[in-house]
Amino acid sequence: MIEDLIALRHKLHQMPELSGQENETINTLCEFIMPYHPTKIIKSLGKTGMAVVFGTGTKTLLLRADVDALPIQENNMHNHISLCPGKMHACGHDGHSTMLAGVVPWIATQDLKDCRVVLVFQPAEEIGKGAKDIIHDEKFADLTPNYSFALHNIPGYELGQVLLRQGVFASSSVGMIVSLQGYASHASEPHHGVAPTLAMAQIIQSLSALPQFATALHEATQVTIVYAKLGEIRFGTSPETAVVMATLRAHESYVLETVKQKATELCKNIATAYGLKCEIQWQEYFPSTKNNDEAMKLLTCAVENMNHTFLQNPFPWSEDFGYFTECSKGAMFGLGSGVNSPSLHNENYDFPDDLISYGVNVFKNIVQKFVTL
Repeated sequence: MIEDLIALRHKLHQMPELSGQENETINTLCEFIMPYHPTKIIKSLGKTGMAVVFGTGTKTLLLRADVDALPIQENNMHNHISLCPGKMHACGHDGHSTMLAGVVPWIATQDLKDCRVVLVFQPAEEIGKGAKDIIHDEKFADLTPNYSFALHNIPGYELGQVLLRQGVFASSSVGMIVSLQGYASHASEPHHGVAPTLAMAQIIQSLSALPQFATALHEATQVTIVYAKLGEIRFGTSPETAVVMATLRAHESYVLETVKQKATELCKNIATAYGLKCEIQWQEYFPSTKNNDEAMKLLTCAVENMNHTFLQNPFPWSEDFGYFTECSKGAMFGLGSGVNSPSLHNENYDFPDDLISYGVNVFKNIVQKFVTL
């Protein structure tokens, strides 16, 4: 099947679709899966996702792959380069989906007895909405799993090496938007207005320094300024508005809540000191992806004969699979995609085809261990 899977991966790579727009991606995956006669296919799950069910029992295993692409212009020379300007699979979701689809021909031959295997092709992971939308979809109520597993390819590690971690696997994060409102004036008379210039500068500095003042040494946190805008291009007018955007991160979700509260208090106090109105919005929340102990036991047994290692620290990036680990015994693992592979979200990245068989084998092993529970 490997040649068919590579062809599928290349097709998905050529037709990247952004979060919430993954209709053709799902249709392509469905066309690949249909000949294997699954028990049930549920489309439009979580708006643009899909669940493929094998078996009719009550004991349920969920395997998940994300399907969305990123708004990045690809800079590669291979034959399957993105055909959609400004969009590309720079995070390897085309490979994740292919590996999960690659389990289908094998699952279709298995006697699942009293259990079900649910393959979820999830949209909108990149904006932290897909997993939440699926879990809150009424069509998911009948699919609630006992165990759930997902993987992510990880550049910088040996190809095919399985990366495991007890507890937190990927960090919690949220996007913060701080909007400041003052009063415009003629640029020659700035004292007649209320400009947010100094407040904006102070907020950028204070947010950047927040981790060392808001949390304890063992509570790793990070604040990254990602965007800032002051006024408009008008040389004759003193600005009246400013926007600062930042990403807040912490390994644990409860620590992130502390940082959010501190950041809110900090920005509002600075705004008040300068006579400005301050509005704060939060976007793209990702809970911490925290691996369950029982799920880790099953996963560890599934990869015991494969090259694997336990990580000392969680990954700093976020993954909305954390919503699944909150509602089931779940675990996420990594698969090394090559020591010299370009990093994720890089315009030169391309999921390595040689990794496909590794992911398929881990998923198959997980199913085999689950069936014998």
